[in-house]
Amino acid sequence: MVLLAAGGTVLLVLKANTDLLEPKPKEPPKFPELIEAVWFGDLEKVKELLASGADINVQDHHGWTPLMAAISTAQFSSIEPENPI
Repeated sequence: MVLLAAGGTVLLVLKANTDLLEPKPKEPPKFPELIEAVWFGDLEKVKELLASGADINVQDHHGWTPLMAAISTAQFSSIEPENPI
């Protein structure tokens, strides 16, 4: 990139850098594994992830937590306690 000043006007000249001219496509955001398991109702995967120490308060790129995903997709078995009081 080169800046040229001519008569009080600054011109920006791009040299051999087409990345600035052609934006790269964005990769879709990756969801945390626990949220994905809850979203798809994979209760065994949810149990496995929680047993291995997955963060129950993890958030995706929209700020959603596993609890919000479970409620949104009616996956109540993902959030029901196994031994209710």
